[in-house]
Amino acid sequence: MIKRAYVTYLGSNDYLIGTISLYLSLISGGAQYPFVVMTSPQIGDSEKEILRALSIRYIDVSVPNVSRQIQKFNDEHGFPHWNQTFAKLSMFNLIEYEKIIFLDSDMMILQNIDHLFQCDSFSAVAAGHAFPGHEKWVQLNSGLMVIQPETGLAERLISEIPTTVSNVIGDQDVIQAYQPIWPEKKQLHLSEGYNLFIDCVDYYLRHGILQKKDIYVIHFEGKKPWKRSKLSWCKYFALLMIKRKWKQILYLREYRNLIRRSRAIILHKGFQS
Repeated sequence: MIKRAYVTYLGSNDYLIGTISLYLSLISGGAQYPFVVMTSPQIGDSEKEILRALSIRYIDVSVPNVSRQIQKFNDEHGFPHWNQTFAKLSMFNLIEYEKIIFLDSDMMILQNIDHLFQCDSFSAVAAGHAFPGHEKWVQLNSGLMVIQPETGLAERLISEIPTTVSNVIGDQDVIQAYQPIWPEKKQLHLSEGYNLFIDCVDYYLRHGILQKKDIYVIHFEGKKPWKRSKLSWCKYFALLMIKRKWKQILYLREYRNLIRRSRAIILHKGFQS
């Protein structure tokens, strides 16, 4: 049997809620392939025990050594978590699978996406490029990618990490450097409905860029919903109502329900372990 899997990366304990929410949405969408979590050295035993209790396979991965200059630059410019995301590159070495679909842990699956396993390796989305002001966003977004793992591929990607930088850098920048002509490879371009930024939802629907049936994956870029307080949620929804972003509110409420279910699972499994 062809081995395929959905893969995500858990880089810190506070992303466990997002990871479980992603898993629950995959199940709701009727995914026929297993869910695998790559775990960084920062993930504790109690979090791994919760994954085991859910029968979710996890694979320990290491964070590649990057220059101190890169780490310091990311830290100083408000992106310290990007220093951990280089471990995502380990996905390219998961050669026990013929093909994987990588998903960021801040995503929600709305419909079955098993058919994406038929796509070529490095198929992805130029996410957000149809939004006004984002016309130059023509490179792939690493939030959702179809990947055919290959021995040594992760190492080749890691070799793309520079030693000095003049801007913040994360795993996506490395992948883009490895695929410099991806924008011209139209056969690798997936519809934005497979990696739709939550802030773009209403604009895309109102202007006919996407129809509701075309939306498969919502990406909660920016501040993570599970980190919002009740007061923050109230202010957020009030602002969206003023802006008449009704569809965004709808999807946020759906995701908020997933977050609640995930918190309940973590609490229950945590007491059991």
